[in-house]
Formats: sequence, structure tokens, C-alpha cells
Amino acid sequence: MDCARAEEILLSAADGLVSPDEAAQAEAHCASCPECARLQHGLRLLAEASRPQAPEAVTEAVLAAVREERSRVEERAAAAQPLEPAGLPGRWRWAGWERRFAGFAAAAAIVIVGLVAVGIALPRLAPAPQEAAVKQAPSNYGGAVSGTLAAPQAPETAGEAYGDRVAAAAPPYVVLDGMVYRLVEDRSLPSAAATAGVVTSALDDAASEPTTMPAYADPIDPHLIWVQTHDGRTLAFRLVTRTYAGDEFALESGSGVLRFGEWPTLPQRFAPPTSSDGSPTFRYFGFDDRGVRIYVPAGARPRPLDGFAVAPGTSPDDPAAGNPNWTWWSRVD
Repeated sequence: MDCARAEEILLSAADGLVSPDEAAQAEAHCASCPECARLQHGLRLLAEASRPQAPEAVTEAVLAAVREERSRVEERAAAAQPLEPAGLPGRWRWAGWERRFAGFAAAAAIVIVGLVAVGIALPRLAPAPQEAAVKQAPSNYGGAVSGTLAAPQAPETAGEAYGDRVAAAAPPYVVLDGMVYRLVEDRSLPSAAATAGVVTSALDDAASEPTTMPAYADPIDPHLIWVQTHDGRTLAFRLVTRTYAGDEFALESGSGVLRFGEWPTLPQRFAPPTSSDGSPTFRYFGFDDRGVRIYVPAGARPRPLDGFAVAPGTSPDDPAAGNPNWTWWSRVD
């Protein structure tokens, strides 16, 4: 049984619509598939949870919105056709249903929050509109990435994706063991920091050749490293990450980033795609937790267990920061 069929059975089983034999096959599949097992666990948590009750304040807020919409509908109906349709008067038809609808809508919101909390990714019903690649230089090297949730998309055509373009300068990146880190601050090195390896970079000195500098692991935050420069500075860099279904994935580079302003590249194990749909290297899979399209290797199992690709041209506030290259994001253990 493949994952797609197992998911179909698990979702149908929650409504009691599968046979015992099908349920047993799905159970056996989940025993050897961590991704499907997580979906199964999430569905069980939802089944065991008590029926959600919306707070009175939330219900009243939804109720007010319902009443406002009702008024607009009645005004438009009165202007177009003054006579009341056959049946109960409009005010009677609404009287019993508006509070029921308000309570249902508020409770539905709670259910959605619960789905996210247990790690079940909600499907996108339709792709968001395509957006062109955004090219914008960072305002300063030390600035943190904005927390605004955007939904940048892959360019619509191959011409847009691979036509002539002048890329903006990249954020201040360094690479350690193939993983990409972004500058966050300049401060003293923690006394308990341990040696993590070496970083080769000219940093913000565009006129100098790259040099090798020691890197140290932060004793508390595993995503933070410290680089000791030759001129006595101690710079902190944070691992560049994004999430899918609640799991964390880090930006991997196929080449060293030798100075600030250079972009990470796709790992050399992947041939650069020749089309905006990722082919022939990748194929479209879905969306990450920010609403950005993600791609998996062509021919791989239909789940980004180990990693996924993101197309060029995301927005500046995305973790890829508008990289003009395809990027690869490896699962963080």
C-alpha cells in the first residue's frame, strides 16, 4: 500500500467509511511509515478530543459580522425586489440561524487551530496567484528577517524564471559544513562555546580574499554559531530554516559563500532545473507552512521526508530572501 492510499483510508476511517480489512492494511502501512503514522496519531488525538466550545466573545464577534452581512443582503434585496419571497419573513428566517452559524464558525476556527497544533497540514484548495521574482537589496547586513507571512510563488513561465536578470545582493551569509547561516549580531563569544569547525569568507570586505576563521557552537541554541574574525570581532550567525508540516528544514548550499552579498547555490547532487516547474530535476509537491511552493526530486516518493526545493524569486522576507537560484532545504534532525 502506498502513502496516498493509506491517507485516504485513514481519513475515511475517521468517519467510519472503511472496512476492517482496509483499516488493518492502513495500520500495517503506518507501522513502517513515520509520515503516515504521524497523520494517524493526529487523527486519533482529534477523535479523542472533546467537542470544541467557542468562547462567548468569539461567538458574539462572529454573530455581529453575520448580522452586518445580513443587513447588506436585505438592503440589496429590497432595492432589487421589494416584495418578501414566499415563506417566513426574512427576520424570522434569520432569527434562529444566526446564532447557530456564529457558534459553528467560531468552533470551526478552533478545530482548524487544533489540526495545526497536532501537525496535520491542511491542503491548499487552489494555487495562489503567481508572483514575479522580487529583487530588493537588504537595508543592512544585521537586520533580522521580517516575521510577515507572505505567499510568494514560483514564476509562471520558464522565460520569467530563467530570463536575464540582475540579482540583488544576498543577505550576509556564511556556510558551515554545507549549511547556510545568516548574520544576526556582533557580540562577545560565550565562554562555554565549543569548536564547530571553520568558515571561509571575506565577510563584508569585498576587496580582500576569503580567509579561514574558526566557528563555535552556541552552548544553548543549536541553530546559532559564532565566528571569530582576524580583526577581533565575534559575529553570531543563525541557521537559515523554514518549516513544512511543523518540521524544520535548513538551507543547504552546494558551494561556499565567500563574502557577504553572494547567494547560496543548489547542492551539486542536483542538476539545475531548466524549466520554471522544476523539471527535469524536481516536480511540484505542495506548499510549506508559509504558503510557498515546494518541490521534491523527480521520481522520489511523494513526500518531502528528507528535504525539498524552493523555486527562485521568493520575497525578501522569505527565508530564501529572494534567491535567484533554486534552493534546497534539508531536514533538521
